[in-house]
Amino acid sequence: MNLTYYSILISIILALFYRNRTLSCACIAIAGILAWHEHIITIIAAISLGLLALTLAWYYHYATNNNKAKPFILVLITVLLAGFVLHEIPGLTNSMAVYKLKISQSSRPYTMLLNFDKVMAGLILYTLSPIITLEHSIDKLAFKQTVLIFMACIIFILGPAILSGYIRLDPKVPHILPIWIINNLVFVCFSEEVIFRGFVQRTLQKYLGSGFKYGLLSIILASIVFGLAHYKDGITFMMLAAICGLFYGYTYLKTKRILCAMLVNFLLNLTHILIFTYPS
Repeated sequence: MNLTYYSILISIILALFYRNRTLSCACIAIAGILAWHEHIITIIAAISLGLLALTLAWYYHYATNNNKAKPFILVLITVLLAGFVLHEIPGLTNSMAVYKLKISQSSRPYTMLLNFDKVMAGLILYTLSPIITLEHSIDKLAFKQTVLIFMACIIFILGPAILSGYIRLDPKVPHILPIWIINNLVFVCFSEEVIFRGFVQRTLQKYLGSGFKYGLLSIILASIVFGLAHYKDGITFMMLAAICGLFYGYTYLKTKRILCAMLVNFLLNLTHILIFTYPS
């Protein structure tokens, strides 16, 4: 990892555990400057990130008396986030960490990118939205709920994953595990849970209603969107991702903590790489 990714790593840790919006904004600015210096972003990407920050700041902090414009700003935010998640925003270079490596004899070749676009979008969203102020430390109840939902997720997803032929039993400890853990937990799971649970699910619930049934409906809809976002990985993975998204979303609904949803997501991925064929 270069300086840009180390700065993002520190920024995410501070955002999750210190939860100071001013400090997080400063860290994001430093990461952006380093990315520019290290030729990870160009002017087009910088403008896109700046536009995302401006629209998020306006939508969450300055739009209280201008409700007519809010739906249009919300659509613009959604389009920008989709562009970063799907890697369609031009002018960004994601660093290659692993290229077509066979982790085991049974696994397909694995390529791992350190995504700058998606994680920066998630970090900006987390910092400028109410998510940063809603996040709390994990107490005993939240930890217990997280563990139980993770166990339920493992039990529920194993059948479809094995019967579809997507995975087979293949226990191992790959030598890339340290960098994989950093990338998956801090970059991948953070950005996915902030965007799909913190933004998509919360926004859906806000407009659908505050009742429990509307909370469940928002989980289902956000999980479908989560599955569709993985269309490049094929129909089987899309369906499995959507199923897992139900558990990530329910974790966020029950615990009201992005970090808990991150942990369920990460622990499932960790189980996958350690015990089964990976990536498939």
